Amino acid sequence: MSQILLGIIGVTIFIISAIAGVSYLGPTFMQSTTDSEAGVGLQGLSQISMAIHLREMETQSATEVGFNLDGLAPDYLPEIPENPFSAIDPILVTGVGTLAQRPGEFVLMPVETANAQQICNSISRQGGGSDVAPNIFISEIVEPLGCFRSKKEYAGGAVNIGDFVAYVRI
Repeated sequence: MSQILLGIIGVTIFIISAIAGVSYLGPTFMQSTTDSEAGVGLQGLSQISMAIHLREMETQSATEVGFNLDGLAPDYLPEIPENPFSAIDPILVTGVGTLAQRPGEFVLMPVETANAQQICNSISRQGGGSDVAPNIFISEIVEPLGCFRSKKEYAGGAVNIGDFVAYVRI
């Protein structure tokens, strides 16, 4: 009888431990997955930014907004990083988010996934910003790398009001 009682207690402890583990580790696992996805986007943005800097040093001229980022390969990058969050490729824009023929100041990467807000928050945090991606205009960007929720349409409609956007300052 005592063996049956000990067996029931053992199974109960095992079940409680499993439930506690899932309750604690489930959100931690989801956050680490989101952080990993965000890191892929940040790495791509950083690579593009560094390639643009290298190109500007070599050519002794600013990279204009109309520049096709595909032109960075193969001289400066083996291949251009794709946007892991959207079908929209990374976009070079001015400091106010336009596509005018002026030197590019930002590379934007729209974040259009089911968990866009969580990814954007993670990018913001990893870029040195707040834990929650700010709802701002592009002209209000402070950090050199991060993510924001757009208060305006940018890049000729590639970014709409309310969209989440990862960015790197050139």
